[in-house]
Amino acid sequence: MKRYNCQRRGVTLVELLVMTAIGTVAFGLALGVMTTSHRSAEAITRRQALLQQGAVVMDQLIADIEAAIDPAALAEPVVPAVLTATEMNLLIHDGGLQRLRLTHEAGAVRRGLAPLAGADAAPQTRSVGSDLPEGCELSLAFGYAAATPPDRRPDYLETWPGPGLPSLIQVRLELTDPNAGGGPIAFQSAAIPGLAPARSQDSAPEVNP
Repeated sequence: MKRYNCQRRGVTLVELLVMTAIGTVAFGLALGVMTTSHRSAEAITRRQALLQQGAVVMDQLIADIEAAIDPAALAEPVVPAVLTATEMNLLIHDGGLQRLRLTHEAGAVRRGLAPLAGADAAPQTRSVGSDLPEGCELSLAFGYAAATPPDRRPDYLETWPGPGLPSLIQVRLELTDPNAGGGPIAFQSAAIPGLAPARSQDSAPEVNP
């Protein structure tokens, strides 16, 4: 009867090192894919948040412009509106005549509101929308439609010379977040001053006939 001598061959040190190297490379590739996917998901989330915030800011700005009142239409003389490329000072009717200041400071759109009766009162200022994430930059600009023929697109001025209010005010908002990917997010719209009715009809302003 024949006998077979079976001996188990062990793993050599070289083979062990090769397997370890292969495992390390595979783990590194998997970790890189996971990290890239996580960063992509985070960038998409940040971009969606910026889109939502930009829409909130634009809605508020458009609503304020549409609630504006021409100072020349009031029975008593008041300070005329000051309209520049980076700041708007308007009169609106929001539960009473209010002085409204719209601008952007420290990376946020600021909305200051003070009663017209208290000319010396400092406006109560708050940010429109939530605070921007760290590293995000904001750009806000206004334009004022110059008188143009009906068949032409309006040209927008950086400063409104008056008198009264322009027929159309353009708002341009741009948000840039290097961690959101895809480049800057730009919003642009235009509104007609005085288009919206007074937000409280109980104390409508007295207007010259």
